[in-house]
Amino acid sequence: MVLSLTRCHRTASPVPWRQGLLVAATVIAWLLLAGFIASLYVGHSPGPYGTCAGRNGRAVACTLLHR
Repeated sequence: MVLSLTRCHRTASPVPWRQGLLVAATVIAWLLLAGFIASLYVGHSPGPYGTCAGRNGRAVACTLLHR
């Protein structure tokens, strides 16, 4: 049985370049989607005490930034 499995494995054709390209495109698409979702949640929300980060990086009241 082991010989029959290895014989089938030897005759298997290699992965065509189109299939490899499809796999690479799928991985890149998932990474872009994850990055987009993370960008919606990271760095854009106010702090827990009603403060936001100003342009210089310091804490500023969110009401001042929205004016």
